[in-house]
Amino acid sequence: LIGRFFAIEGNVGYLTREDNWGIPFFLNARGGIPIRFLEPYGGLGIGGLYVKGNNQMLSVDEVVFAVDFFLGLNWNLGKRLYLGAEGKYILTQKTDLGLNLGGLAVTGSLGLRF
Repeated sequence: LIGRFFAIEGNVGYLTREDNWGIPFFLNARGGIPIRFLEPYGGLGIGGLYVKGNNQMLSVDEVVFAVDFFLGLNWNLGKRLYLGAEGKYILTQKTDLGLNLGGLAVTGSLGLRF
């Protein structure tokens, strides 16, 4: 966290498509503007995606480069507690199998500030 309006954050997730799965990991820059009890924010980041999968003839176990872009809104329920919603778009390199595991993710959160 770098002040109230800007943060550097890391995140890790999980995604799946058919018989293939991946673990995305990112280092993000995030900016937000508190407006009373709402806080809209947006940001972008760079990272990678560990991919494990196969098709009928080949299998893949590799890490590919990835970037993400996101927008969200937190609803502050007090000084420390918040509810949030976020939309994130992930772009990835194609894997050795020609798979592109990027796409849109929508998440909800319940958070506690320290």
